[in-house]
Amino acid sequence: MPVIRDWGTAIITALSNVLALLTFIPRLPGFLVILLVGWLIATLVSKALTLSTYYTTQGEKQLWLG
Repeated sequence: MPVIRDWGTAIITALSNVLALLTFIPRLPGFLVILLVGWLIATLVSKALTLSTYYTTQGEKQLWLG
């Protein structure tokens, strides 16, 4: 962090920090979409594994062909 010696430098530094924070905002929706897709995939994999475990331990039906 730079040493601030006058008000002009302080204001410019503060504004550059605000602009750096504002560049994060457009990335937020992309992050949320990736998070949602990952959550959906994890849910589907969890359900598939639960079903396959149920069917193979009960011996009623085989979920996988083979």
